[in-house]
Amino acid sequence: MMRNGVKNFMIACAVGTIIGCYSPDSDFDGTWYYEDATHSMTLELKQEKDSLIGHHCLVIGKQGKFIDCADDNKISVKGIYNKDKQAFELEIVSEYLYEDTLKGYLKADVKDQLLWQTTSEKLVEGRLPKRLILKSIQE
Repeated sequence: MMRNGVKNFMIACAVGTIIGCYSPDSDFDGTWYYEDATHSMTLELKQEKDSLIGHHCLVIGKQGKFIDCADDNKISVKGIYNKDKQAFELEIVSEYLYEDTLKGYLKADVKDQLLWQTTSEKLVEGRLPKRLILKSIQE
């Protein structure tokens, strides 16, 4: 009888783990911002289960030499949750970048912060840090 209890407990834990891994625990809805001396990045995101959509704005270089912001009401950010990486695979679509998209991963870091890591080497070179922390802007 004890074995059945342990077995049921293990099955419940396994199912809970699988379900928990499928979608992110954190809420990615809202406006997220990063800034240093020569860069800024803003993402306005809307999360629906395991997908993200939204708008972006990148300002790179002193006095904003390179500005890449989504046109009004145009979806420029799309992402799908990757359960293996425990992060959203994100594409930022641009009319201004040479390769049209900036690709990377976005994952929850600590409370009210997201970690962005790009996988687009050519676009980052001299333009944007490879890894950065975006902070929530409370509205």
